[in-house]
Amino acid sequence: MSWKKDNSTEPALEPELAEALGNFRQSVKAWSEAALRQPRTAEPRKVLTPVRQLSWRLVLTGAMACLLAVGTVGAIYVHHRGVEQAAGVRRAGPAARPLAPEQKAAMAVRGQAEEQDVDHAARELVAVQRLLAQEDSETRADAQVDEDLLAAVDTDVARQVPAAMEPLAQLADEGASQ
Repeated sequence: MSWKKDNSTEPALEPELAEALGNFRQSVKAWSEAALRQPRTAEPRKVLTPVRQLSWRLVLTGAMACLLAVGTVGAIYVHHRGVEQAAGVRRAGPAARPLAPEQKAAMAVRGQAEEQDVDHAARELVAVQRLLAQEDSETRADAQVDEDLLAAVDTDVARQVPAAMEPLAQLADEGASQ
């Protein structure tokens, strides 16, 4: 099959139409040749530059590491001071002096007060446990009463004939048996 124009088999076109089609064909060919000759370039993606990303990540990582270090050191210091205070150890320094008798007496009074507080708390705990046990037994008794009432209602509902109609039902049973 040939794409060339064979004038013998085609009907003759009007000269104006033939000229318009020819101009259109030439313009399409010129456009496609120009498009093929242009150098093609790919557009770069718009992404954050690695340097910017890295710098922010680096700054944030450093800040978090500093916070973690300060928090850890602070927690260790607080724990150490608590251990020292619980053991009653004082830091020995050049001006360390023994406890005065008044301070020893005050510490003894504090210790006795703490023991009394512990005894008082234990007594209160025993009283609360007794109250809870009493309330539990009352709750169990109330539950038993409720179960008995529900059982009575269940038997009343389960009857085929109400209690007021029982004499009439017995008469009907006697009449049916005869």
